[in-house]
Amino acid sequence: MVKILDFTQKPNTAKKFITIAIDGPAGSGKTSVSRALASALNFQYFDTGALYRTIGYYFLTKKINTKNIQNISNILCNINIDFKFKNKFQLMFLDNQEITDKINSESVGLITSELSKIPEIRCFLLNIQRNIAKFNNIIMNGRDIGSVVLPDADIKIFLTASAEVRAFRRFEQNKKTKDINYVQILGNIKKRDFEDINRKDCPLIAPKNSIIFDNSNYNFEESINKLLGIINKKIIFL
Repeated sequence: MVKILDFTQKPNTAKKFITIAIDGPAGSGKTSVSRALASALNFQYFDTGALYRTIGYYFLTKKINTKNIQNISNILCNINIDFKFKNKFQLMFLDNQEITDKINSESVGLITSELSKIPEIRCFLLNIQRNIAKFNNIIMNGRDIGSVVLPDADIKIFLTASAEVRAFRRFEQNKKTKDINYVQILGNIKKRDFEDINRKDCPLIAPKNSIIFDNSNYNFEESINKLLGIINKKIIFL
């Protein structure tokens, strides 16, 4: 059962909240970019991938075989996911235990990619994601936000970078904490790209009317400044 902890207020029907959808492939910087943009704009940031990775973490720790899942509906009914915001930072809970820092490993990412292909799981999480946008000016990121979850988002950004750049960034991010191999990360990212682009349901695409932003040749600060310029120009006309 999914319990929404923080949304006790009713949606403000008198005000139209602004929705910004940020999509892109694995390792493109969606999470860090979305957080920085949300902070600069004073928007709420929601990482939809964290929902999927929490389910991935559940399957991984419970050692459930994703290749031969029986009774998927029963499994989902037994998953107790909570989330709440602390200083606009999203915290994830599984069975009342915070797991925010445990769901970003390569192993969780790989199993999550498998699970994200399953229509029942995507449907299970869809309404949760849509409901959040009713309550705040929000930046939401994932792989099908602008195309499926929030197709009427006010601003859609498709954030991307070359597979090699994405792999190097992830390698640099993780090399101090564990023994990790760049070639292996690159292989995982290419595999994830292929699976995300070619899955039958809700494949990874640049949504209609989205702004495609390739940050391969920009550092983080440059990317944020350029995206803020794009977004502010768009907001003026909303």
